[in-house]
Amino acid sequence: MTTRIPIEARPKKYCSKCNATTPWNSHSRCMTCQKQRSKEYAARLKASGGAFSAATKAKLLAAHPNSCPLCSVPWSLIPRHSQHPDTPWHFDHIVSPQLGGTNDPSNAQILCWPCNLKKLNKRAVT
Repeated sequence: MTTRIPIEARPKKYCSKCNATTPWNSHSRCMTCQKQRSKEYAARLKASGGAFSAATKAKLLAAHPNSCPLCSVPWSLIPRHSQHPDTPWHFDHIVSPQLGGTNDPSNAQILCWPCNLKKLNKRAVT
């Protein structure tokens, strides 16, 4: 079992969002800013209709079973990502929910994780 470090004993770090120095942060943000970011993400997810359905994901994978449609690198040659080592792909929004996109199947695409992370919130139509 891990021991919790009291807040006053934690090292102070800079929050890149509110420019404060706080005793705890996540992703270079204080916990207040991180909680706000999480609430905004949850609201966008709800407004866009939730997550892609299993049927949508299966269709995308069946349409591109061998390689990334953007860079054409075979799935087997994509290096494994530390946060999801079991799959080399991401199911991606063509138009990001942050830019008004939904989880409709027509707004879904499959990309290798390096292509998806390079794309960020920009459009990359396959």
